[in-house]
Amino acid sequence: MLSLNDLFPPPFLSLPWLSSTHSLTLPPSSGCGPSCCVPPQVIKALEAHAADAAAAKSAPVATAQPVFQAPRRAAVMTEAVAQKWLLSNGKPSGGAKARMICLGWAGSNAGVFKTWDLKTVEVIKVELPARNARFNEKPIHDVNLLAKKIAQACSVLGYYESKIPLVILGHSFGAMIGLHLARVMKQEYNYVPKVCVFGGCRPLHR
Repeated sequence: MLSLNDLFPPPFLSLPWLSSTHSLTLPPSSGCGPSCCVPPQVIKALEAHAADAAAAKSAPVATAQPVFQAPRRAAVMTEAVAQKWLLSNGKPSGGAKARMICLGWAGSNAGVFKTWDLKTVEVIKVELPARNARFNEKPIHDVNLLAKKIAQACSVLGYYESKIPLVILGHSFGAMIGLHLARVMKQEYNYVPKVCVFGGCRPLHR
């Protein structure tokens, strides 16, 4: 048994990828050589394979390029959605001197402020998801996220650019949301409410 490297020594054919296990049996002929034992097409195929292996070994290794990922943008709130969050009792006939955003306790809804009729203040009732007309919507349990949504609705409806100042009124759970709402308005919209009125809730720093 002879290996092909023994049969075809360099410089005739160099096949370093062939091991001694790749062998063939030669017929018992004293004058046997490469031209009579191996067909020319086999030799050409082996040479081509060796050339391809050498080229692949010398080719530069392609490095994976980092994939660019665009930053996620916050969902844009439409005016129709903003009006679901903030319900107005109507502007006073003599003109509003302030807009009061009203936030009720945990088990309440916007209906508790429905009968509020203030002569110089526009009452803005906050309707949270899963309440009243928004009953089929998924509730939000994160107070900070609720504050962000309400603040975004105020921005969409143009409350920050309006000359009418905003007042935040919150009771119990509504006071907790109102405190976060005032903070979000300041940090994200550079707006400070004229007055904040909170009741039925301990200060959050205690």
